Amino acid sequence: MTKFEHYEQGTPSWVELVTPDQGAAREFYAGLFGWNYNDTDMGDMGHYYVATMDGDEIGGVSPQMPGMEGHPAYWGVYLAVDDVDAATAKVESAGGKIDAGPFDVMDNGRMSAIQDPTGARVGLWQAKKTIGTQRANEPGTPTWNECVTGDPKAAAAFYAAVLGMGSEDQDMGEAGT
Repeated sequence: MTKFEHYEQGTPSWVELVTPDQGAAREFYAGLFGWNYNDTDMGDMGHYYVATMDGDEIGGVSPQMPGMEGHPAYWGVYLAVDDVDAATAKVESAGGKIDAGPFDVMDNGRMSAIQDPTGARVGLWQAKKTIGTQRANEPGTPTWNECVTGDPKAAAAFYAAVLGMGSEDQDMGEAGT
């Protein structure tokens, strides 16, 4: 069992399903992975469900935010940052866009929502009380995160500038590099 108490900057640290039907999603993933859920009442924003396995936090099931009516469900990823304000301040000069933030998520952490220059969206998460996924890299938990983009070089340059991440070319045969 792989448990986490800290994430290095740039590491995927949380996954979240944003869906118009939280009930169906919770039922599906409970059956598929054996997840249980902790319910957080967010008032007018609805409920946020934290998926757990054996008490360890795995990911979130979020309602759609206002203005997203009719948008299909999607999984989002958050990257750990040491200082969300400092990282977010680098986004626009690196060619990206800030969708929201930085802002506090109660006493759990501080976040922003951004886009890289290729349009890929990602959250930045500075942990406080909540580090993110407590258990990963085993069946039923997050094991792989991938930025799918038509311009990998631009995306890699962006994440290097904003988060200090490195990258390596990998030959994928007929699919390219």
